[in-house]
Amino acid sequence: MTALQTINEHHDLILDALRSYIEGQERDAREATNGRKGWSYYDNARLFLDYIEQHGLGLIDGLSDYETAIRAMDYASQTISVKLAAAKSLIKYAIDALKAQLTVEQRAGLYELLSDIKLPRLAESEVEIREDKYLTEAELWRFLDRCDDTTRYMADFMASTGVRVSEMLDIRLTDIQDGARVCKIRINGKGRKQRSVAYGTAKLEQTRQHFGGTTWLFEHDGRQYSRVSVTQRIRENGFRILGRRVGSHMFRHTYGTLKYKQDHDIVALSRALGHSGVSVTESMYIHHAYKLEDQPLTIPEDDPAVTEALERELNSQSLLDGLDVKEKV
Repeated sequence: MTALQTINEHHDLILDALRSYIEGQERDAREATNGRKGWSYYDNARLFLDYIEQHGLGLIDGLSDYETAIRAMDYASQTISVKLAAAKSLIKYAIDALKAQLTVEQRAGLYELLSDIKLPRLAESEVEIREDKYLTEAELWRFLDRCDDTTRYMADFMASTGVRVSEMLDIRLTDIQDGARVCKIRINGKGRKQRSVAYGTAKLEQTRQHFGGTTWLFEHDGRQYSRVSVTQRIRENGFRILGRRVGSHMFRHTYGTLKYKQDHDIVALSRALGHSGVSVTESMYIHHAYKLEDQPLTIPEDDPAVTEALERELNSQSLLDGLDVKEKV
């Protein structure tokens, strides 16, 4: 019996086992993040199982059909990559789980079949951080000056350190190493890969006092903030203050863009952002050379040059012209 025949013979049992696996992994992820939604991997893995079940396809031979279907939906390359990676990861788990029924050669053959499904390469235009993906220094200054205190502390932290919103909300007080001028903060990044970021001691103390956390740096009523509530706060303030759509991830891109312009060291920037390699950072922030690690990004609050730049921007264009804020929100 071939490897595919073995898998197809146990098709229903394998699908049930994979659904249980996804549910168990997602439950563990929720518990690890104090009840917040699990990673998108689980949703995409579940979508793949739904697709092959609805179309009566096998686990492995159905992957090619699934790839064709999602490519026809006009998704961005990154979205296609995420969906295919989730499906392939799930199949690899199934192959490993069936090692008692498969020979080493059969498993190797199945892995080779999987390798034929290539993840799409992102076009440069999809990777590059264009102007619509970050705030200028003047916009950042204006946003921080006019938003509510809770949003300001969060936005300032993300813009000064480059952390993702999920990484920010995961910071425990025990992750903070106090310093006289700058504090080092341990960050649990993607894949639980750890790195440290720097943040000014004075601003960190103000943040602690504002949120009054006992476990988490950003905490309310003894609980972590959710990504949804933070994103909504930022979006509402973005429309109100800048008249444009502002997302939480824009502060990470703002950090990368402004920090690179400030210090010009792509290697240190890549480390600070927790990227898998310098080439990733270079494709996004395409300038060159910088010195970070022990210094947060400086956001000048009273710099006359920033104020003048802001006034020039406001005089050259009306941010609210033709904008229906209620419709946009």
